[in-house]
Amino acid sequence: MKVLRKTLVSVLFFMCICIGTSAEAKEKPTSGTDVYGNTWTYDTTTKTMAFLGNGKVGADYIPAGHGYSPEWHCWNKEVEHLIIGDGITAIGRSSFCDFWKLQSVKLPQSLELIEDRAFSTCMELRGLEFPDSMVEIGDYAFWGCEKLQKITLPSTLTKIGKSAFEDTGIKELIIPNSVKSIGNDAFLGCTKLEKITLPSGLKKIGDGTFYNCKRLTKIDIPESVTQIGVSAFAFSGIKKLIIPKNVEKFYRTKGELASKNYDGLFVKCKSLRTVTIQSKKLKTLCKYSLSKTSKKTTIRVPKSKLKTYKKMFRKAGLSKKVKVRSI
Repeated sequence: MKVLRKTLVSVLFFMCICIGTSAEAKEKPTSGTDVYGNTWTYDTTTKTMAFLGNGKVGADYIPAGHGYSPEWHCWNKEVEHLIIGDGITAIGRSSFCDFWKLQSVKLPQSLELIEDRAFSTCMELRGLEFPDSMVEIGDYAFWGCEKLQKITLPSTLTKIGKSAFEDTGIKELIIPNSVKSIGNDAFLGCTKLEKITLPSGLKKIGDGTFYNCKRLTKIDIPESVTQIGVSAFAFSGIKKLIIPKNVEKFYRTKGELASKNYDGLFVKCKSLRTVTIQSKKLKTLCKYSLSKTSKKTTIRVPKSKLKTYKKMFRKAGLSKKVKVRSI
């Protein structure tokens, strides 16, 4: 009798859970309005979410329990396709972050701005076509989109934010000459990245930009570059590198702590054999900026700067086992 009673209780408990779960699913809204007055709908059959309206769309939302969660986020584990309608010019912060099953996004020709974390950790997102109207991609916009392999950046784009494509699956990328600013860690951890073209007018390569890009064996630095951040090429597959004639300093972002094991431009670049520094303008090398450079690497510098640079390099953490020679 006790066994039967326990069995009945278990069955009733399971039924309550199922009924509760089913009721909860039915209570989920399939349409609504965002904080900017734009309307959204979700088709449970096609698993497609659509936003229609004008101006900015989505939410100014901070995930991980900070602030409210937008009502359409109740579908974040189910949505596979997203359509942003014509007339939308900006996608708000974290609007679609953690949409784990999102595979495709259709962006309108009116779109100019994708704000911080808008699509971070959309782990099934595989490709994206940016419209010709795009101007800026915010910080962490596509961070953690590990299957994102194919993107094309338009010639209207001017800014790529910090960690915008960190830990994505991008294999090849051409950054248009319209881009003037690329944030720190923009491509950090892109372990599948094999080829990238930087814009001709770029002034700065930020801290950690190509950190841990293991398959990246070659990169051409534009002559317009004047500053290179610490760990920019650390843990990458770079085999040889030319530092162009206008580079003035290897820097560390203000407020960042110095680290002997991780700050060096060429930390753990096991394949690196030659670094040719064409610049005669180097004045500032921050602490540890050349630490942990492989002893198999040879650094070549202008003959007139050999003595001066060698002294600077040692102060910046370059091992005496690394050869410094004239060009």
